[in-house]
Amino acid sequence: MKWRTLSGALALILGLPGMQAGATVLTFDGIPIPGSSVPIPQDYGDRVTAATDPVTGWQYGTAGGFTPNVVVEYNPASVTPFSLWQSGYGSLINALGHINFNVLGSVVLRPDAGFLVTLSSFDVGGWSIDRPDSRIVVSDLDGTALFDSGLVTVPGPTSNPSTWAFTGPLSSANGLSIELFDYGTLGLDNVQFSQAPIPEPGTWAMLLGGLGLLSLAVRRRRFGER
Repeated sequence: MKWRTLSGALALILGLPGMQAGATVLTFDGIPIPGSSVPIPQDYGDRVTAATDPVTGWQYGTAGGFTPNVVVEYNPASVTPFSLWQSGYGSLINALGHINFNVLGSVVLRPDAGFLVTLSSFDVGGWSIDRPDSRIVVSDLDGTALFDSGLVTVPGPTSNPSTWAFTGPLSSANGLSIELFDYGTLGLDNVQFSQAPIPEPGTWAMLLGGLGLLSLAVRRRRFGER
């Protein structure tokens, strides 16, 4: 009986609207590359609903679902666009890079109103050689830095690319920006992000109630074991 109470509380919490999420991985696959590089299509990654886009043939990784309420932006229009490279950034294949060095590049994940976007991980490789004095920042679109690598060395072809995985939540309701400093020398790949509805006030009340039930069940079970 006690464990049924506990499992019921967990089911209540996990079943609440807004506590479930779908995820997409930007692999930059399925985009024709006629030469060494090609500008990234500005709408790649927008509102992903399938592993392969039925119209364009663009491909995405899947991690428990998709992100139909998130739009991806690659640099402001006034900045030279990212290019897609088949090789050159370590072992990354079809990585997001550039044709110039010593420039700042950014990838923005912008959710629809009423949704949160959460960044889970991405891979970064160095062009041709290991790249010291690189820097990677993830910011909320209000300008708050949620992660700052400081000056780091990004590995080139001599080793596997650097995987940046975030155990803490890098989430925002107004969007997230991945910023690569000196991004002509850095290649970005396998960007995994997710979306989830922002819970309504009533949902938060249900969540708190579910947590209360869970706490009560745990306390009763501990008391009964004494």
